[in-house]
Amino acid sequence: MLAKLVSGTWKEGDGANEIFIDRDGERFKYILDYLRNDRVHLPDIPSQKALEADFDYFGIDADMSKISVMDDFSAIEELNLQILEHIKDIKEKKMRVAAIRESYRLANKFSRFAEGGHARLLIEEDINKKILSSCLLARGLHVIRFDMKKESGTHVLLCIPSMKSTWV
Repeated sequence: MLAKLVSGTWKEGDGANEIFIDRDGERFKYILDYLRNDRVHLPDIPSQKALEADFDYFGIDADMSKISVMDDFSAIEELNLQILEHIKDIKEKKMRVAAIRESYRLANKFSRFAEGGHARLLIEEDINKKILSSCLLARGLHVIRFDMKKESGTHVLLCIPSMKSTWV
C-alpha cells in the first residue's frame, strides 16, 4: 500500500502532492517493528486489535501469533531473555570498570616503585587480564607477563614500552 501510495497508483493520490495517512502515528512504530523484526510486543490488549486494523489498512499480511502484549503471560519468556542479556552486559561493564580502576592503581604504583623501567606488582583478584593489559597499555605500560602463585596471589610484570624488547 505504501509503495503504491508514493508511486501514484493509489486511489487517494497521484504521488505528486503531500500524502495524508489517517492512522495513529504512535502505533505505526509497532508496524515498523514487526516489519523489521517479524515480532512485536505491545503495551496492552486494546493496542493489539487496533494494530491488527492498521495491518489490514496497510495491506500487510501479519502473523498475529507474533504480536504479543507486554504484560501478558507469553511475554514472560521474552522479558526473562532480555533480563539475561542485560545481566551479561552489566557484568561485562563491571569487568571493564574493575580493569580500568586496577590499571590506574597499578600505573600509580609503577611510577613509585619501578626500577630500571620495570616492576612486579600484585593485582587484585578477578580482574580480566586481557582488558587490564589493554588499559595498562593506554596508560603507557606494557604487560610482560602475569605470574599466578597460590600463596601470594597474581602478580603482573610491567615495563615501559621502550623496554619491552629486553623482556621478550
